[in-house]
Amino acid sequence: PSTGNIDSPGHLTIRGSVRAGFSVTAHGGLEVGGGLEHCSVTVQGDLVVKEGILGTPGTCVQASGTVTARYAENARILCGKDLLLERSAMHCQLTARGSIYVSGNLISGSAVACKRIEARNLGSPIGTPLHLCLGYTPEVCDALDQIFSERVQVERQHWELAEALIRLGGVAFLKHRDVHRIPEGKREDARRLLTGIANVEKTVAGLIHRQNELVRDKQAEEPDAALAFSGELHTDVWVNLGPHSMRFFDKLQG
Repeated sequence: PSTGNIDSPGHLTIRGSVRAGFSVTAHGGLEVGGGLEHCSVTVQGDLVVKEGILGTPGTCVQASGTVTARYAENARILCGKDLLLERSAMHCQLTARGSIYVSGNLISGSAVACKRIEARNLGSPIGTPLHLCLGYTPEVCDALDQIFSERVQVERQHWELAEALIRLGGVAFLKHRDVHRIPEGKREDARRLLTGIANVEKTVAGLIHRQNELVRDKQAEEPDAALAFSGELHTDVWVNLGPHSMRFFDKLQG
């Protein structure tokens, strides 16, 4: 059949791939000889996927134990222990109550782990945002990730408004924000753009306040949580490490 549900009372082995339209539940471990393609999987134990995990909105792969796969793309993965990816993760939402290990590149999206996140390279050379959260429970990190998603959208609006202001009056106008530097016929547009930027900056300040309130007085579940990379950390990587928040604007070498 092209669609359907599989519900196994114990350990389950699937020789090929699980394709779109299927939902798989295993009340023991699950081993997949191929890949997971745009499907939902729930495992009460460890999940081993020989190929990759491809996701779409509305699908989720979750296991109470450790998840192992070759790669993940556009996937939402929740695991009760560790997540191990042999190659890369791109545009994913990854959550582990243990640690996340990616042998290759961890690119864009978000990764949440209580203990450790480790990859060869973090982020993208083109600056696609990546949010990493460590040290807190997944529930706290999920809330921080929601704030991160909102900030990415709002700061994109800020960039678009700033570009419009520069086209209108140059970099000096963006810096000083004095409408008298603009020809009279363009001042109404300038005032509209300045109001938009002020509103966006107020929204960003509110999001930062929410973030600070969220982590204030909360004890980190893993005070020794760590982030490690051996290659490069690219621009626009956001990190919440316990009570500390960082955003990297410059590329770092591991």
